[in-house]
Amino acid sequence: MTYYNPIFYYGLDRFVTSSKAVGVDGLIIPDLPLEESKELRDITERFGIELIPFITPTSTPERIDAIAKVAQGFIYCVSVTGVTGIRENLSLDVAEMIRKIRPYTDIPLAIGFGISNAKQAKEMIKYTDAIIVGSAVVKIIKNYQNDLSLLLGQVRSFIKSLKEAITEEI
Repeated sequence: MTYYNPIFYYGLDRFVTSSKAVGVDGLIIPDLPLEESKELRDITERFGIELIPFITPTSTPERIDAIAKVAQGFIYCVSVTGVTGIRENLSLDVAEMIRKIRPYTDIPLAIGFGISNAKQAKEMIKYTDAIIVGSAVVKIIKNYQNDLSLLLGQVRSFIKSLKEAITEEI
């Protein structure tokens, strides 16, 4: 996951070539809109790297259709309007959003933005194929950055709690 400007600055072909060389399977670029993704998408397709699109709660049926037609790997479904980060409560409008997207594709739908604990993960997995957790892991890294052995244990424990929560529901 990165923003588009570093990729652009590095060079699209060079970035994708380097990414493939180190084993990258997919790219999540939150600030790259569908309308501006063709050049990079063409390069990633040549290298077998999936460019993951986003659908938001405000996406229109026309936009969902356009995104679904080019989607690879999975579709990142943004759970809330606004910015990413840890939230106390998540909207249950997620179920409606997933119902709105599902007729357009059979590709996996992954929900992200705001999922920060096992309870939230367990709730969200009821509606979607996968969950995405980022900010909560970054917070653990920040809190334990000065003790690598403790850091790894904390991240491992957190991820294990998420996995256990979502596998109970599957």
